[in-house]
Amino acid sequence: MSKLTYVYWVHLPDHHIKTDGYVGISIEPAQRWKNHKKQSTNCSHFKNAIDKYKDQLIWEIIYEGPEEGASQIEEYFRPEPGIGWNINQGGRIATMLNRKHSEKTKQKMSKAGKGRKKSEEHKAKIGKANKGKAGFPGASNPRARKVQCIETGEIFETVKDAAIWINRNSTAILAHLSGRTSHSGGYTWKYLS
Repeated sequence: MSKLTYVYWVHLPDHHIKTDGYVGISIEPAQRWKNHKKQSTNCSHFKNAIDKYKDQLIWEIIYEGPEEGASQIEEYFRPEPGIGWNINQGGRIATMLNRKHSEKTKQKMSKAGKGRKKSEEHKAKIGKANKGKAGFPGASNPRARKVQCIETGEIFETVKDAAIWINRNSTAILAHLSGRTSHSGGYTWKYLS
């Protein structure tokens, strides 16, 4: 089932929807409108219009329904780039699917989240969203560290890989690496880097 999606039109009183104003799609139109009004928005053409006309603008929802219908309506009103305050052609729902954030964007997101206390409700939502998801297996885990068997010189991508090699539990090697035991599986170990 498709998400409930909205098409909205931001315009001046004398505008015609086929040629003027801004037509957009969102699943959270009120939040989207707030984002449009922020200084940091990427759509400078539309942002300039918001700054210029401020209180004269009319913001209205013209469609509420499945995502496919919303896409068709936006494409109908904005069949090509550069109509009204729209820069892009309509009908293409923006998504991060199969795209990656730039390093600059990642740094901004990281900085914005640091030092913020999360409410218990927020923590519960994060936990619910992550429930059932596999973590980062093996070497793809950002916390995984390479280990080396000192006697053989053998290097392993993870402690678990080394534990499998000596037919032991990974906690035995971790106990040695933390200094609680003198060896593990008859070998001594060290972290690399």
